Amino acid sequence: ESYSHQAERRMLEVCGNSGSRYTSVISWSKLTRDILSDAGVQPRTLDAGGRVLHMHRALASCQLNLRHFKGTAGPQLITRLLETLDELTAGQITPEALLRAAQADGLPDKMYDLGLIYSAYNAHVRGSGMDPRDPFDIACQLMPKSPRLQRLHLFIDGFSGFTAQRRQALIHLLTICTQVNIPLLLGLDKVLFTQQEKTRGQPMQLAQRVGIHAAEVPMASRTPAH
Repeated sequence: ESYSHQAERRMLEVCGNSGSRYTSVISWSKLTRDILSDAGVQPRTLDAGGRVLHMHRALASCQLNLRHFKGTAGPQLITRLLETLDELTAGQITPEALLRAAQADGLPDKMYDLGLIYSAYNAHVRGSGMDPRDPFDIACQLMPKSPRLQRLHLFIDGFSGFTAQRRQALIHLLTICTQVNIPLLLGLDKVLFTQQEKTRGQPMQLAQRVGIHAAEVPMASRTPAH
């Protein structure tokens, strides 16, 4: 979010005030809100307090079947479980996938417990009439029908990597937008730029998957004047 404000200021410095008439800078969360608003969709999602409450209930309901987390339910554990849930959501890892992995992974008890808790959490949220899905996932499903993405020249900047959730969004954007540009800072130090090197081929692979032409265009570095 903070980077988007810096990028917007930089855009106005380069393009002038008139630049705001034909271009804009948005974050992933702002794009999510815009797409949901355009579609008239207002998912009933939980606030921070509601998430804590439902995670506490989910953990309590699973206690008899837990192995690794059995007998624990403190505030710190609730916080860690919610953070883990966010990471699993970003990676598009389902409770069912965790339970399957528990049968073959080196940490079967912990993986098994996470699968149970994750599943119970979703069930509790649905039971309260709320939507357990991440708003970003809902927005992704609506992207193909979003008029704001049509004929758009898009630049996705300031990212060293993309989660599975973001990669799914990229697939939609590649097929909808007129052009998608993803600048990526690289250097000769392979250790320093390890994450960027891992990310480097992802957009190309996604474009090939959906039959979109893509090309890597090296840009010469600019040496600051002394």
